[in-house]
Amino acid sequence: MSVYKNEEEVLTANNEGVKAANLHATTYLIIGNYSRFEDYTNADGEARTGCFWIGD
Repeated sequence: MSVYKNEEEVLTANNEGVKAANLHATTYLIIGNYSRFEDYTNADGEARTGCFWIGD
């Protein structure tokens, strides 16, 4: 499957995986079986992005 924008291929998904020119996850992004990236606010109210362990 391919997704095009103005005749430019911006995303391809096939039996080898997914390739994208830009990838935007609005909630979180899971990579592999054990890591999740997401935005959060720390105790001081500062915006941060963290990688969190989600495995067993």
